[in-house]
Amino acid sequence: MKFRTIVIGVCLAGLAFFALLNWSTFSRPTTLNVVVASVDAPLGVILLIAIGVLTLIYAVSLARLEVATLIEGRRMTKDRDHVRRIADQTEESRIQELQDFLKRELPRMDVKLEALLDAARQQSASARISH
Repeated sequence: MKFRTIVIGVCLAGLAFFALLNWSTFSRPTTLNVVVASVDAPLGVILLIAIGVLTLIYAVSLARLEVATLIEGRRMTKDRDHVRRIADQTEESRIQELQDFLKRELPRMDVKLEALLDAARQQSASARISH
């Protein structure tokens, strides 16, 4: 569990314990002014209900945020994997092109090298004969 969740749980448990110990005071009716009228109602219970509603709204908002984060993370992972696959395919294509190029050019280079070596041998042989 996250530290924040533990702290909120401990605070709510403490509030519930406090309300239970003082329930007679919490449930005592009092006159409340609600702008357009006066109502006799237990102020403590009303405040506890308000705290409960606010806690529920917070929990729902937090859950929505967690779900949105998980969905975004999953989308980012899919995008990353897609980009990685494209990069791997591009790399494989480049390697294949390099292999094809080398298969074409190495025989040509061998022929040119042999021709150069033959010319060098002939030049060396003619230089020995003239000395």
